[in-house]
Amino acid sequence: MEEQVPPATPANERNAKPTNNGTYIIQIPKDQVYRVPPPEHAEIVERNRNNVKDASASGGRHGRCLCWFFTIFLVLAFLATVSFCVWKFTLDPQPPTFAAIHVDVKELPAAKKAGLPPGFQITLTSFNPNGANDIKVEEGTAALKYQGKEISKGRFPAMDHGAGRTRTIELVLIGSARGGLPKELEEARSPKRKHKTPVNLKLEMVLPMKMMTWIFTKEEKVKYGCDLELSSLGENAKLLSDKCRRE
Repeated sequence: MEEQVPPATPANERNAKPTNNGTYIIQIPKDQVYRVPPPEHAEIVERNRNNVKDASASGGRHGRCLCWFFTIFLVLAFLATVSFCVWKFTLDPQPPTFAAIHVDVKELPAAKKAGLPPGFQITLTSFNPNGANDIKVEEGTAALKYQGKEISKGRFPAMDHGAGRTRTIELVLIGSARGGLPKELEEARSPKRKHKTPVNLKLEMVLPMKMMTWIFTKEEKVKYGCDLELSSLGENAKLLSDKCRRE
């Protein structure tokens, strides 16, 4: 008969030592300790790494989108500003402005011979508010009124008005009130008048003009009204106030 060989006892069981309470302590050799983490640990680490990469990529995309958005916004704002300035200062010309600086009663020989009342000589300044557009003012009409009644009239002279420049115009109006000036105005001409009440007149002008741009020419007939207040109509008359506006 063959002798039966007992099964080999594992090394950890051979190293087992009994304790006083009947339990065993197993000592495992160092060369049998596995230092590789469990597979589920590797999956968790890989998942966290992918989340960090996704968050970084998402943040980078958002940052690039914001950068592009602000760049496009700034470019559009710049183009809009340039377009507005070009339109405002070159393609939307404005008519000239006027101001009166002196009013004088004028005795014209021809008018006196024809039995017409005295006329007026009015000195005006005209300013072209456009920085890049010239204005050509054609011959227009002018009339001076007192309390709504015309007392003199004349022609407004044609002129070329350079961009941003100021011009002085001498406007000569011939008396047109049949029967002479109104009584109040005749009294205002006398140096011995008792009442020093200011004299209020209104100058009305209708001026056809051409406002040139680098693309087109804008033609317009502009009406102006100037409210004039004078101390008197005598030799030492002073212009107290003037308000010229477009009507």
